[in-house]
Amino acid sequence: MVSASSTSAKNLFVESKLRLSDRVQVNVNNIAKIARQIQRGSKANENLIAAAKNFALQEAAIENSETNLKKLQLLTTHLNAQVESVQNSSSKVELVLEQVRSMQRVELLFLTSICARKFTLNTTMGRRNFKKSKNHITYSVATKSPTSLSPQKRNEINNIVKKLLKLTSQMPSDGKGNWETHVEIHKLFQKVQELEPAYDVSNKREDHFEDLKIWIKNNGGDIENISIKKFDGMDYGLEAVKDIREGDLICSIPRKVMMSFENIKNSPLEHLFKNDPILSNMGNVALALFLILEYLKGKDSFWYSYISSLPTSYNTVLYFELDDFLEMQYSPTFEPALKHCRNIARQYAYFNNLFQSSTDEASQILRNTFTYQLYR
Repeated sequence: MVSASSTSAKNLFVESKLRLSDRVQVNVNNIAKIARQIQRGSKANENLIAAAKNFALQEAAIENSETNLKKLQLLTTHLNAQVESVQNSSSKVELVLEQVRSMQRVELLFLTSICARKFTLNTTMGRRNFKKSKNHITYSVATKSPTSLSPQKRNEINNIVKKLLKLTSQMPSDGKGNWETHVEIHKLFQKVQELEPAYDVSNKREDHFEDLKIWIKNNGGDIENISIKKFDGMDYGLEAVKDIREGDLICSIPRKVMMSFENIKNSPLEHLFKNDPILSNMGNVALALFLILEYLKGKDSFWYSYISSLPTSYNTVLYFELDDFLEMQYSPTFEPALKHCRNIARQYAYFNNLFQSSTDEASQILRNTFTYQLYR
């Protein structure tokens, strides 16, 4: 038989074993809990590391941007210095540009007023017919027909044109050279005007103002609020005939009465406008030649009323005598004025030569009618 003490010891052992098992289980649970915490901490740490790396990349990008910005600022400063240097050397730059320009590129220093050079018509219709154009309009000289040039005079003008081309293609080395070139050009043009046939521009433009207003109205214009008036000490201008409030219409000029490139494309000038480098790149020069062609149509021109009302002369440097230039020699406008005259001389010589050697429709019309009197 088992003694009571033996049973008691056995029970105590079992109880101790159960307690130990409970403690072990608690420890296991604690260890599992700690493991889970460590695992979560590891993931958090990974996220923290990733965020740190991303921050480092952003910081590097910002630093790189700041470096690039500094480089850009340095480059901008350098470019500004270069621009300032170029501006301070503008005369030298202009000299280089002039030297590399060919005759097929004329400077854009060309006043729009050239489109209105001495084109007042004479109502006497001395006609000289030319070949019909593509739109079946017959060209005729509307003023007193100029006398045809003799072969000798034509040859003299051709020789002068060659001299003008040579003179205007050379770039003078200094201001004195500019003036000497201008004097020579002036003398050559005096000779040209003696040789070329003259057009009668004796009509008074004011005699055609009423026709001009009627023409504008008939073509959809509205000029009821204005009139043409000559102002003291000046020339003709527009004057309001009544008080005009803000927002009121002053006048309305329809597009159809305006000379444009579209008109050129439907005229004898079309071929040259498309193929000649000067006319295709300088629309104002092309419009000047188109105006001459319309002038030669006389009353057959759609723009007859407009052309008849244009001035017969202008107060521009192209009409100055040598003494007039000398009075402005100390003015900042002196050199630009000489340059402008040289440009127009070069254009005249270029087109004179072109019309003599080309066979297109416009050249055939202008070959014996194009003059410096009409062009300037």
